[in-house]
Amino acid sequence: MPLYRVSSLKNLRIIIAHFDKYTLLTKKLADYLLFKQSVDLIENKAHLTIEGLLKLVSIKASLNWGLSSLRDPADSNVVKQRGDKFKESFPSIVTVAARPEIKFTGIQDINWLVGFVEGEGCFMVNILQDRNKTKYYLSLNFSISQHDRDSNLFNGLIKYLNCGRCTYGRNEVNFIISKFGYLNNKIIPIFNQYPMLGTKQADFLDFCKIAKLVENKEHLRFATPQHRTEWCCVGTKVLKE
Repeated sequence: MPLYRVSSLKNLRIIIAHFDKYTLLTKKLADYLLFKQSVDLIENKAHLTIEGLLKLVSIKASLNWGLSSLRDPADSNVVKQRGDKFKESFPSIVTVAARPEIKFTGIQDINWLVGFVEGEGCFMVNILQDRNKTKYYLSLNFSISQHDRDSNLFNGLIKYLNCGRCTYGRNEVNFIISKFGYLNNKIIPIFNQYPMLGTKQADFLDFCKIAKLVENKEHLRFATPQHRTEWCCVGTKVLKE
């Protein structure tokens, strides 16, 4: 998987300037503000003193993964033993008292939404079967998933788009739009006007092809089992059974 990484202080200042200008809207903003404090400490060489080093470790303890975030670069799901050793090296470290409290203030720019969907959204087409298992029908969905700590963001998204709903799982909140009218008249026009730049754009274009078939009611002739294979071919990458 490609990895984009910036580590020099000079280039980190470019990244910081960007996110100062284009503010994050999720709870990740708290991690960014703590990260920015860390860069300030290092740039001022405060980390070369015991007091500065302890403050830096304290900030790290308050970040998303805490002191256990030393992970195997080959597998992001494996926490290495060195993470535990790191915690043992600083047994008295506690998280910083003033972790920034982030309040959602609303979506101000449609480009933010497009970028957010590029990273977190999903355009999905499902083939479903009726109870009698004699007919098949299509379900088109647009969804975004986040940790439930960002539920206010999704409530704001519902107001911003004037459509959609939220469902909740274990520590997870999902924003979903499944009504075809909203998908066809709101979501598709947004991403036609503001195209995504990554590979998800290809999924979106396939999604649009299927939406056009549904709009023209061509999908109705694929309702019987003998036509199911044809739908699977039409669905391509975004079609999931």
